[in-house]
Amino acid sequence: MFTVFEYRCAFCGFDGLLGGRPVGPEAAHVRLWSYGGSDQLDNLICLCTIHHKLLDKGVFGVSDDRRITVSAGSLPAAPRAASPYSTSSGIT
Repeated sequence: MFTVFEYRCAFCGFDGLLGGRPVGPEAAHVRLWSYGGSDQLDNLICLCTIHHKLLDKGVFGVSDDRRITVSAGSLPAAPRAASPYSTSSGIT
């Protein structure tokens, strides 16, 4: 499964390479196993840890045509204030 996705998160492209070896990608079920999803390749997707957790929590989804969907309930109501620890580059 990982070779199909070239060891990259299907959502953000992160490969998690450390010393040339993938350490971050995870196999995720598009339709959760607990809801009848299979372990077949057509129900699996390669995700980084963060996107895997968000998929499992329902923040993101994958439509039948393999498009990424975002739950309307997960969108913020308003932009958050900048962190006091932000740098000029936006990295905290």
